[in-house]
Amino acid sequence: MDILHGSSKSPKQSLARATELAQKALAMDGSLAHPHFLLANIYLTKRQHEKAMKEVELGLAIEPNFPDGKFTMGRVLNFSGEPDKAIPYFEEAIRSDPIPRSSYLYNLGIAYMRIGRYSDAVEVCKKAVKYAPKDFWSHLILAEAHYLGGNEDEAREARLSALAINPKFTLDYFAKIMPYKNRVDRDHIIEILRKAGFPEKPPLPLPDKPSIAVLPFANISGDPEQEYFADGMTDDLITDLSKISGLFVIA
Repeated sequence: MDILHGSSKSPKQSLARATELAQKALAMDGSLAHPHFLLANIYLTKRQHEKAMKEVELGLAIEPNFPDGKFTMGRVLNFSGEPDKAIPYFEEAIRSDPIPRSSYLYNLGIAYMRIGRYSDAVEVCKKAVKYAPKDFWSHLILAEAHYLGGNEDEAREARLSALAINPKFTLDYFAKIMPYKNRVDRDHIIEILRKAGFPEKPPLPLPDKPSIAVLPFANISGDPEQEYFADGMTDDLITDLSKISGLFVIA
């Protein structure tokens, strides 16, 4: 989770520590299912999809009705490029939990989108937002679903809500953490999010004091000899405003 939410100072160390803890849990009690699901997510983060599948199968063999296990299988299948196979697992996980997690819902929404069921994706993502109104990913996936469904105004609202929660989000970051097996799938999704208005790069840092921009004056007299007068007015304004210590002036 440290890696997924961008708070890890060293993703490599975070993964190593998570792996160590999961393996230690299995060494203490080999009958536990949850460490297998944890390892499946770790391998998925590393884009080792075959190992992830093996671990989630081991976990489901121990606890076949565990909602988190079904959810993890859905994630592995979805990121491996098999959303049609992922959908039943997500749906079973949701049915198994009286109050399903928002992550169950928006991941089902992702799978619906990949097979063209955009209205269904919108509906489950709306539920995800209802259950967890401050969850960034619920709003992001809802924005994507609205955009693909042709609802650009709703997509804009969802995008603004997502970026209000996580203003530092960029598509560069998304590309690094989304463990799609096929790069073509990942690039296609990034292009959709770009069209939906999500930023490619982080925004420039804001100045630490109020700022003002001075635009050049236009010479509308038709007399080319007056150009120097228009330029002089602009320069004089910039110079005078720059003398105000509490103001940041942009030429």
